[in-house]
Amino acid sequence: MEIKMKKLMAMLDYKTKRYSVLWFSMLMVSSALAERPENELPEYGGQHERTLATDLEHSKGAAELGWKYFYKGDLDTAIKRFNQSWLLDEKNYRAYWGFGIICGERAVADEDSEHNIKDSIKYLKKAISLTTPNPKLLTDLGYSQTNFPALLDGQNKKADAKKELEEAARTFQEAEKLDSNYPLLFENWSYALFYLGNYQEAKAKMDRATSLGIKFSDDYVKDLLQQLGKVQSDIPSHSDSHRDQPKSTGKK
Repeated sequence: MEIKMKKLMAMLDYKTKRYSVLWFSMLMVSSALAERPENELPEYGGQHERTLATDLEHSKGAAELGWKYFYKGDLDTAIKRFNQSWLLDEKNYRAYWGFGIICGERAVADEDSEHNIKDSIKYLKKAISLTTPNPKLLTDLGYSQTNFPALLDGQNKKADAKKELEEAARTFQEAEKLDSNYPLLFENWSYALFYLGNYQEAKAKMDRATSLGIKFSDDYVKDLLQQLGKVQSDIPSHSDSHRDQPKSTGKK
């Protein structure tokens, strides 16, 4: 996977709405690298000390407002509300979940992609650490981990990319233990396995996602079946196999 040339082709052509909190297509932020004000950066960009007393109820309310703006496609206002949520309760997992999703959206919109995808993974892991096991949250983490390889800015990071994809597969396994009928889980899991070259398992997850109502793009289905066909054509037939054949013991 070449970073810039194949980034959108390899990932986003297959996936357009794959965060669990986002079930519809939405407008992306500008692809130009933006100089953002502090209140549009997670945790105010580290430039704002928490001085307010913890207020759990208002923190929860601010996070709920954040999601409302997010679903409207207004990510800039959404992150301001998530910042307020964090300011009122630094242990509110909803705030970190919001940070992680928005950083991920900015990353795939080509806005400081490597930095934002790393932040997305960091904040989603933080959210997971602050709440009970949640299959949707785990699926969102797996999605960002799956996107990670295509959003790296260097050519010498293949090991990091493979490691993150393998971590994504493990994340999806954990999510499945919590909800074995969650459609986006199996869809994203199929993509991760595809990029790892595990085409048989990718097909199995695709079939499971399809049975749960997910419709894959024709391009992805075609590419997966082509890769699966190549793998199967490389498997020697019984007559061509160089393995030792079973031998009779001579017993009747």
